[in-house]
Amino acid sequence: MRAFGIAFATGVVFLLCLQVPPTAIEIALATIAGRNVSRCKRVFKPVIAGFLFGGFWVWLTIVTAAGHRLDEAWLGEDLRMTVRIISVPDNSAARTVFYAVRTDDPVTLLQKQQTRQINLKPEHFRLAQYGYGPAFHAGELWQLTVRLKPPSGLRNSGVFDRARWLLSKGVDATGYVRSKPAPQRLADSTEFSLAALREQLARQLAALPAATETVAFVQTLALGINHRVDQQSWQVLRDSGTAHLLAISGLHISLVAGFGLFAGRRIMATLLSRWPAGWQGIACSRKTAGLLVAFILAIAYALLAGFALPTQRALIVLSVWIVAALRFRILPPATGLSVALLLVLLFDPFAPLAPGFWLSFGTVAILFWLHGGHRSKNIGIVQTVRTHLLLGVILLPVTAWFFQSGSLVAPLANLVAIPLVTLVIVPLALATLLLSVVSTSLASIVLGITQWLIEQLLAGLQWLLSMLDGAVVLTLPSLAALLACLLGLWLLNLPRGLQVRLLCLPLLLPAVLYNIREPRIEGFELHVLDVGQGLAVLVLTADETLLYDTGGTIGPSLSMVEAVVMPYLQMIGRRRIDTLVVSHPDKDHAAGIEDVLRRFPDADVFASTLADSMPNTTRRCQAGDSRVYNGVWFSYLSPAAGDSGSENDLSCVLLVHHGNSRVLLTGDIEKPAEARLASRLQTQNEPPMRIDVMLAPHHGSSSSSSGELLDSFQIEQVVFPAGKRNRWGFPHEQVQMRYTLRGVRMHQTGAQGSLRFEFDASGLRRPPTSWWQTQRRYWHGLTEPACSSSKDPLLHMGLYRYSVSQPGQTLCGK
Repeated sequence: MRAFGIAFATGVVFLLCLQVPPTAIEIALATIAGRNVSRCKRVFKPVIAGFLFGGFWVWLTIVTAAGHRLDEAWLGEDLRMTVRIISVPDNSAARTVFYAVRTDDPVTLLQKQQTRQINLKPEHFRLAQYGYGPAFHAGELWQLTVRLKPPSGLRNSGVFDRARWLLSKGVDATGYVRSKPAPQRLADSTEFSLAALREQLARQLAALPAATETVAFVQTLALGINHRVDQQSWQVLRDSGTAHLLAISGLHISLVAGFGLFAGRRIMATLLSRWPAGWQGIACSRKTAGLLVAFILAIAYALLAGFALPTQRALIVLSVWIVAALRFRILPPATGLSVALLLVLLFDPFAPLAPGFWLSFGTVAILFWLHGGHRSKNIGIVQTVRTHLLLGVILLPVTAWFFQSGSLVAPLANLVAIPLVTLVIVPLALATLLLSVVSTSLASIVLGITQWLIEQLLAGLQWLLSMLDGAVVLTLPSLAALLACLLGLWLLNLPRGLQVRLLCLPLLLPAVLYNIREPRIEGFELHVLDVGQGLAVLVLTADETLLYDTGGTIGPSLSMVEAVVMPYLQMIGRRRIDTLVVSHPDKDHAAGIEDVLRRFPDADVFASTLADSMPNTTRRCQAGDSRVYNGVWFSYLSPAAGDSGSENDLSCVLLVHHGNSRVLLTGDIEKPAEARLASRLQTQNEPPMRIDVMLAPHHGSSSSSSGELLDSFQIEQVVFPAGKRNRWGFPHEQVQMRYTLRGVRMHQTGAQGSLRFEFDASGLRRPPTSWWQTQRRYWHGLTEPACSSSKDPLLHMGLYRYSVSQPGQTLCGK
């Protein structure tokens, strides 16, 4: 069972990590191999069978998910459907977000005064209502007009993969609610709804007389509703490495199960002492009663917490332990962990897509290893402190890989926070929840005590972060570096007498050097980031980092600087921004100025207009001005002193050149500014200036990229910084045709993701790389509705043929 479980997990992870899906021939060969497993040696049978079964299980899950994809024909169309809300809505000043399931079939398509019935494949949705509108509540039945799109997200290395997250949550499509025709509530939550119960209990907690803003933490710990905790508190928890205490998972489920085990044993002991003599034979043992009560309470708590994926994993692992205990068997740690791993992946094959899966199972495995694979009955303070310190050090490369950060105070913070939260705050939060149903006055008293303890904990963590350096930026260059770090730390913790411990130094050295020394750049690099319908470009020299535009925002309070630019910058090994160039003040180009200046107050700032949000030291970009960093010239070509026009036409146009390498960053200039720029660059009897890479002006709109501008340059490659399926249809077909007729190679950030160009004095050092080439997995194709129009049955099941996945193809988002 141990070998089968580990092999099954390996097969699942292997198939999820493939960039090119298995072909029909490869699937047939695997099937033949599976039929011949019985002929293998006994030691290889569980390994081969587990690996093949794991891969087949993931393939079957992806086939099922592919059957719920959104057809391309319904993109951008108004659809009238009946849905039931299955989550507690996340309400904010700007929007309301909730999950819903469709209850009607077929769906009504609204088109220009005409309606018709269509069959819609997606069933589970993540919907948003922007601005003001009706109040949505869990469990309600609504008839809504929505516009849908496939689950997708921004495509940048080292940045949150929203498409992967939505796939792991089983979301078939995302969209937003239209105001016309208006939403119509068909029924309240009359049927029993777990989400409606949780929302009602959360309202009861918030309505208690003693409730303050800290009641959001009580709602999180008791009900799993965490979207009401303020961002500042989340930041304190993340920086101190204690944010996991608010995510209801194995730690909290085990705590409740422990209370149930103790209570069940005591109750059964009391009953047995008073049980009639004739009934003793039918009474269960104290151990059995305790285990059953523990499991029942754990299930109840998981349901109250929303039965999210972490709680489901915790329940599965707990059930393995309970079943083994009921059968009076002691499972070896490796066997118990492999059985739990097998059951979790059978229940949710997409679980490895979430960092929490690796952190939870990895932490348990590390704890088993630190304790020699057994439970110690006499764990003292010294051993507890040692375990926390070692666990914190071992998890540093893991958090660096997943989150590009590590908390140096996490071991000390968790040493205090874990017992306080699990043994005091969580029981008080649950007691407050139960008392709110029985007695408001008692519940208010307990809530006041709970909130005071939470406030003291946050204050202590804040003090700890102020006294010591908390979260630091830590990154790893590759998966090989992560595995080398883990192997090195394992060797370092071997018994002292083994000389093999010295091998940890060469294994840890690459990661250490990568974090204390920035990667050396010869020449310069251009990184065009995917920030949706906006622009953010990084230009890197040996010692200088220039950010050209900041992109827009994600939601009401998160800028692209925090969501995309900084994680990407940290992932490639850079820690600062030295120069910020704001081409013009449009929101999709300049929404993150304050975040850049808050992080890097000494950065040089250049802009086309001196807006109020700019610092006093901001300088205007003006044609003729140049700066040189590490032999790379940064020259402004526009606007000139006498230029006038719209904000778009006054965008800062920046030429980056080093030897024969030239990159042109154009902002949002349109035809009038393009004509002025072309006239300035026209030199008699001189050939057009060669440009290796140019950013298409104004995202590829029809009002830009005029023939006059394109004839002024000899452009090799052009990048359209345009969001995927943007409502303006950028890049425009006529613009693409102009570039095509001139032999220009075209790229689009919305389709290919972030793009990386490396230059030396002679030009491009190698072909550009994109997120799609290096980071995408074949299941990202589930977000491409164009694939569903193919007649190939394999594509209908969500798998590409090998030929489709080769470079140069355009099918399915390539």
